[in-house]
Amino acid sequence: MEKSQGYLSSDIDGLLEASNLSKSQLLIWMGQKLNPDIPLYNMVLTFTMAGELALRPFQQAFQTLLAHSDALRTVVEEVDGIPQQRVLPPVPYDLAVLDFASEPEPLAALQRWLAPRCVLQFDLARCLFDTALIRLGPQQFVWYLNQHHLITDAWSTVLLYRHLAILYAQECGGPRLDAPRLPDFQAYIAHEQATRHTPSYQRATAYWRQQAAEAPEPIRLYGQGPATQATQTQRVRCDLGRERSQRLQALAQTKDLRSLTPELSWFTIFATLLFAYLSRLSGQRHLAIGTPSHNRASETFQATPGLFIEIHPLCLTLEENESFVSLLQKVRQQTYALLRYAQPGASSLEAHRSYNVLLNYIHVAFPAFHGLPTQVQWHHPGHGDRHHSLRLQVHDFDASGCFGLDFDFNCEVFPEAQRQPATQHFLRKKDHRKALARA
Repeated sequence: MEKSQGYLSSDIDGLLEASNLSKSQLLIWMGQKLNPDIPLYNMVLTFTMAGELALRPFQQAFQTLLAHSDALRTVVEEVDGIPQQRVLPPVPYDLAVLDFASEPEPLAALQRWLAPRCVLQFDLARCLFDTALIRLGPQQFVWYLNQHHLITDAWSTVLLYRHLAILYAQECGGPRLDAPRLPDFQAYIAHEQATRHTPSYQRATAYWRQQAAEAPEPIRLYGQGPATQATQTQRVRCDLGRERSQRLQALAQTKDLRSLTPELSWFTIFATLLFAYLSRLSGQRHLAIGTPSHNRASETFQATPGLFIEIHPLCLTLEENESFVSLLQKVRQQTYALLRYAQPGASSLEAHRSYNVLLNYIHVAFPAFHGLPTQVQWHHPGHGDRHHSLRLQVHDFDASGCFGLDFDFNCEVFPEAQRQPATQHFLRKKDHRKALARA
């Protein structure tokens, strides 16, 4: 079997048996091991809060959050070349408080501070998060949180944020809300390990092996082949706006386009749009994209911070005169199959290499922090998987009713002059290949 990113499937199987990492954690560890000087997996968010925030209670609340979450206290060490995760005991943590309020331009000072901080390289064996509280003025504060993907995903960050708000309210003398320790992520690790020899797991892994074996050729975006070397990416953001977002949400409620849940309906619509876009760009009709499954099948796992997501391929073939509705029905059928076979630990190296475009529909929202209106921003570290030509992230973190689209363009595949026009081509139905050839 061909070696991919420096590892074989047999390497993964052997490491998985010897280590105590989940399958998803192991794949990320391998990617970081092969790129030790690149922040491939930094998940950086800032939470800008409007109103007065008490600094000491916030610090105390984060100290308790650290004690309540084993994911935040997790480190990954190597023992004879085998990655092993270890949960550190709760220790005093002095969350840094920075004050930019006296700067002539506090927001500019914040951006200067953020630029190098977002690309901070984590020592996996010491600490897998970085955080600070920044004061921009008497009524404006920013909580900065950077986590290595080994210990988190988007839903986990929402859990930490909400739990921190409860703890902060208690520190401020508010009602003693129920804030028990968060469920331990190590329980999910044990669950995944226990399922590896079950019939359902065997069926799932067989399904994904077949999907990888039948995967189409990589998608040629504007005539460019897939990325092979560069990890450098640029994020270009565009907002759909309230009117267009509301029209999409109404569309998701129509009989022919409705799925099992509203969130699943929106996902299938965005996936259908992406497949149509990719087909027009490439001229290819047999296509595959990657998309995450969330693996939170129980109420306990839904309340547990940690890395749960695994990425699987969606493969389908477009007919020559495919309609939007018929294409969406194909997407919906493949999505239901994905949900059926998305067993914990069923992802594989072959499946990861079977696509070069990824769709990440992120259905999470961050409420006000202890009554303070909060705006959330996701900061891109400037790098991504070297085999991904394009990653499309769809989200509405502030529950504003407006979808935001983040296009992460591999800089080797997309020259700088092509990146901004490519986002507009996604929004408009036209001959994109001819248009971008002139860009």
